Amino acid sequence: MIERPWCGLVFTAGGAAYGIAAGSFARHLVFADHARSADILFSFRSDGRKRLAATLLRLA
Repeated sequence: MIERPWCGLVFTAGGAAYGIAAGSFARHLVFADHARSADILFSFRSDGRKRLAATLLRLA
């Protein structure tokens, strides 16, 4: 999954900074280390272009 062009950061259970899966970060870094949390969390990769929604949120 990490090698896909659409995949950004990946979070799994783990230690102080890194998760148990290669290339992932620990879930607690994003406050998602809970018993009911998913085993793997990810964010979509950004291509650096401004999005309309982000622009509108800044204006609000």
